Amino acid sequence: TRHVMTLELEEGDHVGDITPERYDQDTINLIGHRIFTAMADQLFRFQCIHGDPHAGNFAYRPDGTIVMYDFGCVKKLKPEIVRAYRNAVTAALEQDYKALDQYLIDLGARVESQPAIDEAYYAMWRDILVVPFESEQPYDFGEARLHKDVAAKTSTVFKYLDSFKPPVESIFIDRMIAGHYWMLKRLGVQAAFGNELRAYLAEFAD
Repeated sequence: TRHVMTLELEEGDHVGDITPERYDQDTINLIGHRIFTAMADQLFRFQCIHGDPHAGNFAYRPDGTIVMYDFGCVKKLKPEIVRAYRNAVTAALEQDYKALDQYLIDLGARVESQPAIDEAYYAMWRDILVVPFESEQPYDFGEARLHKDVAAKTSTVFKYLDSFKPPVESIFIDRMIAGHYWMLKRLGVQAAFGNELRAYLAEFAD
């Protein structure tokens, strides 16, 4: 009612409690695919994301079920933001950096009044971030070093500091993706998401 909130107990295992005795690799991989699907559905299908994806807000069960908690930070996204984000990801995958630059302007992440960005800069970040989606062979998130590769290139952003000003919506999207990356890593998921990502991009193309 207006003044009474009811809760339901939904139990599950914290990511730190998942052990090989209860979760074999196939189950962990199934959970990984469900995490990816949930994330992609939120972004592309529902345009509404769970904006606080830390380990304490998720639990797991040996049947592959994922439990999501705490919906206090749910963000509704503007359709034009989702469209520009989708277009930018597509352009990056296709290595069309001129189109990528324009879509980042559409997204509001790139300051249009600033000079065009060197395509080599976009290529550098693309080659780091696309790794989990390049091969049809499973990517081992447990051994992933994307975060280290990103950290190693962080100093390069200062050259273009005045050229990028991400809108709040894209920051929440990036936060969602980063949070799920860490869950996939902690779980030790081994999966190939490239075809799934491309299917979502194609389904929701303009």
